[in-house]
Amino acid sequence: MILGAADTRINSNSYGPNPNVTVFEWLNTRPAYRGRVAALATWGAFRDIFNARRSGVDVRAGWEPPFANPRGDRQALLNELFRTSTRLWADNAFDVLTHQTLLEYVRTSAPRVLFVGYGETDEWAHAGRYDLTLRTARQVDTFIAELWQLMQSIPAYRGSTTFIITTDHGRGDGPVNWKRHGEDVVGAESIWLAIIGPDTPRLGERTNQPFTQSQVAQTLARLLGEDWRSANAAAASELPGTIGRRPR
Repeated sequence: MILGAADTRINSNSYGPNPNVTVFEWLNTRPAYRGRVAALATWGAFRDIFNARRSGVDVRAGWEPPFANPRGDRQALLNELFRTSTRLWADNAFDVLTHQTLLEYVRTSAPRVLFVGYGETDEWAHAGRYDLTLRTARQVDTFIAELWQLMQSIPAYRGSTTFIITTDHGRGDGPVNWKRHGEDVVGAESIWLAIIGPDTPRLGERTNQPFTQSQVAQTLARLLGEDWRSANAAAASELPGTIGRRPR
């Protein structure tokens, strides 16, 4: 998704630091975005996925307190909540903690390119808690709306911000396989994607437009006026119909 092409060497969640330069790392080398590319996510593995040490992307992920030098009571409180909350999952924080960190980060750090990863729906599904899977999915909808409203209230973002919203995998079907995903689970290859922003035509729901995760990276770059494929020829092209004239 963030590279634009598959790397068959990476076949485990515990692979380690990503050897590939992602579109986020590449954008962080561009003068307009340097030091203003970030990733905030519930899953600690994102530190390796973005190769935070090498890439320079500001990654706040997992249970690590998000503010190294907290400024103000809100940041200090968020750090304390990360440190003291009972951990249901060893390497996945609760969505609400990451979301509140995200709101604070947007207000104080003003990133230009931002990845957000919520993870509870996957965890509850693996645990077989269909009730909490649905409740969390609804809550994530609310979180996305809150983030959009916050950014539209900030002059630097208002009317010039695009959200690409998608998922890293689907799930199986039926009374058992809905809990699972992977190459051996029929249906897990099916994902969805939504885009909202001033440069994307309002086409509504499109059910006859096949796409792949590999198209997300170039779509992101093109929405910023950049060409990721000039740096990575193996990357897939952008999603068709996502970039058009601004609505009047």
